[in-house]
Amino acid sequence: MMRSLGLLSFLACLAAAWAASAAEIVILESTAPGIEAGAIVEDTDTVEVPDGAMILIVEEDGSSREIAGPFSGAIGSAGSGGESGGGLIANLGKLVQDRESKRQVLGAIRAAPGQVSPQIYLVDVARSETVCIPTGQTPTLWRPATMAAETEVEMAGASGASARFLWPDEAQSAAWPDGLPLADGGAYALRLAIAPRPTEVKLRLVPDTVTETAARAAWMYQAGCHRQAIALIESLATD
Repeated sequence: MMRSLGLLSFLACLAAAWAASAAEIVILESTAPGIEAGAIVEDTDTVEVPDGAMILIVEEDGSSREIAGPFSGAIGSAGSGGESGGGLIANLGKLVQDRESKRQVLGAIRAAPGQVSPQIYLVDVARSETVCIPTGQTPTLWRPATMAAETEVEMAGASGASARFLWPDEAQSAAWPDGLPLADGGAYALRLAIAPRPTEVKLRLVPDTVTETAARAAWMYQAGCHRQAIALIESLATD
């Protein structure tokens, strides 16, 4: 039975995902009538994908695959999901639902060039948010083009460590200061002389054991890195 993750039914679906005995699958993308992105199905559920349509699914182990029409049968018939991943499936369902909601709100609105971070793991200093960085990777600071003038930057961590440097004119990226240690869950205050107000970034370090793109997106979403998780799942959908 297909369960759509609407705003009112999400908590019920989350609980059901943990209790389900059958392997569960998230619909990431769909052009098939009656099959919605963000839906959770069991691998034994029958789906109808007509000729010319497709669905992109993510299984419990974080792997993804495309089912192209014409197809009629159990959605998991081409392979099973492996080890139980109820938490992954629930997080992915919510993530895809969030992405679809933002698509509807934003519509055809597009940011001006240079105003949106071009890479997923850059630290946007213009935003106060939680940012995920792969374990072992040194963060890179990034700023929108409207802030790309020479400016002094002050950074301070919760541990008391601080750093100050000059960000050159027209450079949109800068290296993370050497004297500011990284800490998972650590909060860092940033103040740019050119900016109207300071921002605060909370860092989360993505475990190097989370290698599948879908699993990583789900982990990041749960960690609070919503903007990055949506960007990552978008990259999976367009691959």
